[in-house]
Amino acid sequence: AELVTMAFRVSGDSESRDASRICDGRFAGHWGNKFIAWAEEKGLSVVGKCTDVNRPALRWEVAQVLLETAGGGPVGITDEQCFSDVKVTDQPVNSVVCRAKSAEIMSGTDGKVNAYGRVNRAEAATMVMRTAEKLFGMNFGGEENREETGDNTGIFESAEEEEEGDEMASGDRSRCWYDDACTDLVSAQLVDMEQCKAI
Repeated sequence: AELVTMAFRVSGDSESRDASRICDGRFAGHWGNKFIAWAEEKGLSVVGKCTDVNRPALRWEVAQVLLETAGGGPVGITDEQCFSDVKVTDQPVNSVVCRAKSAEIMSGTDGKVNAYGRVNRAEAATMVMRTAEKLFGMNFGGEENREETGDNTGIFESAEEEEEGDEMASGDRSRCWYDDACTDLVSAQLVDMEQCKAI
């Protein structure tokens, strides 16, 4: 739900006037109902099935939602292999990560991207920001801040998922490299800070 909310805000679209209809209206009372309904109207694949909208998103799913939001439809199929840990035979996933790589909103480490892993909050915030910059033409500036904290071009490196007791969960965010991504997103009113923290 948080993911489609951020995708909606990046899109610049108007809010849906209808309630979500997926799963026979199961999420009509959900806090993100209007954003889920927007995702349905947009035809985003992530809400194409009766699925739990509260479950953690996988890395390739984040890329898929953002690319579909920008492109207005499904990501085209490719036979090119862009990362060694994603097989060409898994066409939907391979096509998404290849398109995300070419759009410069997703990269890997040592030729791998861990597409099937759960996305962490740092990756999600940075990827939304890159989508806004690369595909929607938004300019956050912030180059000086990013230089201070590192470029982090490998935003989908194979890092272990953050634990509940990590520095972000404990409230000490002063040296987190993705603070700049959250700050930029909040400034652009794409997310609020609590939402950025909770991804």
